[in-house]
Amino acid sequence: MDSSPAPRRRRGGDDPATPWAAHPARRTDSSGEPDELRQTGRHHRARVHRSSTRKIAVILAVLALLGVVGLGGIAALRLTGNLTSSPLNLSEEGSTSDDGPLDILVMGSDTRRGSGNSAYGSEDDAEGRTDVMMLVHVTQARDAVTVVSFPRDLIVKIPSCTDPGTGKVYPAETDMLNSAVERGGPGCTVAAINELTGVSIDHFMLADFNAVKELSTAVGGVQVCVNEAVDDPKSGLKLPAGISSVEGEQALAFLRSRAAFGNGGDEARIRSQQSFLASLTRKIQADGTLTNLPQLYRIAEVMTQNLHVDQGLTSIPELVGIAKTFNGIDPGSIAFVTAPTEPYPADPNRLQLDRAPADKLFATLRRDVSV
Repeated sequence: MDSSPAPRRRRGGDDPATPWAAHPARRTDSSGEPDELRQTGRHHRARVHRSSTRKIAVILAVLALLGVVGLGGIAALRLTGNLTSSPLNLSEEGSTSDDGPLDILVMGSDTRRGSGNSAYGSEDDAEGRTDVMMLVHVTQARDAVTVVSFPRDLIVKIPSCTDPGTGKVYPAETDMLNSAVERGGPGCTVAAINELTGVSIDHFMLADFNAVKELSTAVGGVQVCVNEAVDDPKSGLKLPAGISSVEGEQALAFLRSRAAFGNGGDEARIRSQQSFLASLTRKIQADGTLTNLPQLYRIAEVMTQNLHVDQGLTSIPELVGIAKTFNGIDPGSIAFVTAPTEPYPADPNRLQLDRAPADKLFATLRRDVSV
């Protein structure tokens, strides 16, 4: 953990020594990917692009949970009663802080368990791995947000974790980051990213397949755009070239597909996921959902039924506080960055951190400096 005093906060792009210069939103191609971010290889430095909308609210499901603020005590209790919860950090070495910056790990799982997910295999097929992992860092001043995405096939050291339900102890080992959740639950992914970054994570949110299907349907579809027609048998994604509206199974397929985007790598898929979330937010804002309490409640009901959180987030005051935090942040102060990676020597189909720029990025977060 970086113990140096926090300097005066500044934007990373103002520092020529920073390897990820921040910049405003730039022109994108029809896939939603900024022109200068198209990749031809597997060696990736951190890149930042800023949100022009409140897409962070969707990523955290805070948008859905905003209903807690205005729906009254009974409705709030019902929503929080929908949530599944478990311990925050399954490593004995894990720790969190009560004040300072706010760090939330947001995950999307490919679990087959639960209502509506049986089409993806039986419950015995897998406990589910995390397809999406985003570390959301909110500055102590609550005036800026950095979202760091981690590829699912990133090779990392996963610390020893204890399953809170069975007491089984999983030994530390080196494996893909998305497998950590199978070692006792999302608290083990928290432990792995905590150790990887040195950032003390305060909360986690894990959404499963059904959350994407139900939410995209609840808002009447999400607009996406692709350069060429897509027919990906692995994900089930089928789209014509140009603009389409996706919901339900096709929305999920859009988020899961690798072959449809860029060079078929995980990083291209991460950017397509970020583009989808931005489009979803625009749809919700354009439809006036944020001021329509009945519709907001329906979305909140969908999200909370498919959301797994740490035990601290089952508290209504904590949910309300987080919702208010994100409501008060200027959208121009929200930035997305992908952790810098390079091919893993033992398997070029896997990734490892590009240590020098990655360490600089993580140190920036620990010092509470926005990128």
